[in-house]
Amino acid sequence: MMDEATRCDRLLLMREGRFIADDSPEGLLRATNTETAEDAFLALIASDGAPSPASLPALGRHRRAAAAPTHGVKP
Repeated sequence: MMDEATRCDRLLLMREGRFIADDSPEGLLRATNTETAEDAFLALIASDGAPSPASLPALGRHRRAAAAPTHGVKP
């Protein structure tokens, strides 16, 4: 199911609108002590995977971009 995820340089996993992980595939496997990306995702869900904001340096950038005003922007 998530075999293609292991080909990525970085994975950003979301669940119910929350970021639960931002790491390399290898980093996620190490952090969750699992062998596959799917098992890592399931392990994060089981532990509720709520990372500290400090562990997601890119998260602040995403939130700022999402909260930026869109005055004058046409769809």
